[in-house]
Amino acid sequence: MLPRPEGDVLVHAGDCIGSGYPPKLDDFTRWMGSQQHKDKVLIAGNHEHCFVR
Repeated sequence: MLPRPEGDVLVHAGDCIGSGYPPKLDDFTRWMGSQQHKDKVLIAGNHEHCFVR
C-alpha cells in the first residue's frame, strides 16, 4: 500500500472493498478509522453494492 501523506482530511474515492459485500466493509472501516487524519471522507465506488439502497 502506498504511504499516505500527513494532513487533516483523508479522502478515499472509490472501490474500497472491491466486491461490495458487507463483511469486507468491516475490515475497511477498521483500517480507515485507524488512520491519523482528523476527518475522513469515503466516496463509494461502483463496486460498493452494500451502499446502494
